Amino acid sequence: WQALIEAVNVEPGYENALAAALGDDLAAALEDEAPAHWSSLGAAPLDAGAHSLPGGASPLSEFVEAPAALSRRLAAIGVVEPQDGARLQSHLTPGQRLVSTEGDLWRWDGYVARAEAKTAAAIRLEQRNRLASLDEDLVTAEERAQNAREAHARANEELSHRQSIEREARTLTSDARRNLDQSR
Repeated sequence: WQALIEAVNVEPGYENALAAALGDDLAAALEDEAPAHWSSLGAAPLDAGAHSLPGGASPLSEFVEAPAALSRRLAAIGVVEPQDGARLQSHLTPGQRLVSTEGDLWRWDGYVARAEAKTAAAIRLEQRNRLASLDEDLVTAEERAQNAREAHARANEELSHRQSIEREARTLTSDARRNLDQSR
C-alpha cells in the first residue's frame, strides 16, 4: 500500500510542521484493506459545534494538499510561531495540536516536543520538495539548452553563408586584379 507521505504535497518551509503534527502516521496507507490506514471518516466534515483553533493559529490544511481522508486531522492542527505555542496550548480542545514551522509540537493533552532534531518524515518531505524544485529547474535548463542549440545552428548557417559570400568576394577580387593586370 502506498504511504500517505507519498500522496501529500506540502509548501516548502512547512515540512517540519507536517512531520511534527503527524509523525509516523504519515506512513499509514489510504486503503481500508491496509493494517494501518486513514479511513474515509477523516474526510467527513466536522460537526458545526466543533471547536476552532485558538486565535493566531493557521490551519495546517492551508499549507498542505492531502487526500480527503486527512481533512479532519489537518483542520485540528494549527501552525503558530514557536514563541506562541506554549501560551496557546491551554486553549486547545481534545484532539487539537499546534506546530511550528521549525517542528515544535504542543498537544491538547499537555504533551510538548521541541524541534531539536529533524524526523525522518520531515527530511523526506524536504527532499521531495527539493526534488520537485530541481525537476522544474531541469525543465528550464533543458528549454534554455534547446534554445541555445537552435541559436548555435542558426549562427553556423549564418557563418557558412557569410564564408560563402567571402569566398565569392575573394574570387571576384582576384578576377578583377587579373583583369586589371591584363588591361595594364
